[in-house]
Amino acid sequence: MALRTFETQDARYYLGLGDHRCSSLPLFEDVDFQSLDFLVLESGGLTEPLELVEHPQYSELLARWQTENKGAKIYSVDPPVQNIDSAELIEWGINTSIVLGALYSTGAGIGSLFLLDEPVIGIPLLGLSGLLTSATYFSVTENTTTWRSKSKSSYPCFINSLKTTFIPTPLMAFRDTIAAAKISQFLVPRHRREDGSKVEGAILYGYGHTGIEWKLRYPWISRATAGLYHRRIQENNAAINEVRELVLGADDFIRYDSKVF
Repeated sequence: MALRTFETQDARYYLGLGDHRCSSLPLFEDVDFQSLDFLVLESGGLTEPLELVEHPQYSELLARWQTENKGAKIYSVDPPVQNIDSAELIEWGINTSIVLGALYSTGAGIGSLFLLDEPVIGIPLLGLSGLLTSATYFSVTENTTTWRSKSKSSYPCFINSLKTTFIPTPLMAFRDTIAAAKISQFLVPRHRREDGSKVEGAILYGYGHTGIEWKLRYPWISRATAGLYHRRIQENNAAINEVRELVLGADDFIRYDSKVF
């Protein structure tokens, strides 16, 4: 698990990357909740407010939130994900291709070092094999138990960011793109402060969503990725633009049209 703290021109973000199976409250131990303007939770397949409130990753965090920052807003910005089975199959195919690419690069690199007249060719090939191997390792093994136990580790976050940004699997890249766009273009303006200081927001997702940081830092990446999914966005425009506000104790969400896409 990890907490990524970073700033853009308009906002300061605390991006928590946690484990869905256990509480992410420890990630925000040093964060002043009273300074935060909003909290965004990954909803994924959760469709009811009570499912979010009672979720093992969120329940303790929401209890602290209600105590320290009761008036601040809680949102979900996840898009509806259709054809998940086929998307996951494509992701499996991509990860398999990365593994094969890593094996090829390793073999070609070693061969170049020892067999060719120009051994220097082998150095970049071995470097490429290391990148591909790392990307696959942290993706296929769900970023490993070691990462979950080291909240200060940044190396796995960096590797996974490279993987989900430059080798984006269909489902993950799509969700990160939609989330980052709605956070930066709808939630941040909605909570703009009168004194002109930066809006502060907390975001809590699973540990595979490191791409959200890159897409918030560099909006051009988000725009470019969204272009790859233009047909899906057009066909599901109303649902994809929807932002849901969680009101603790309420039976349903308050729903907004972000008009981002």
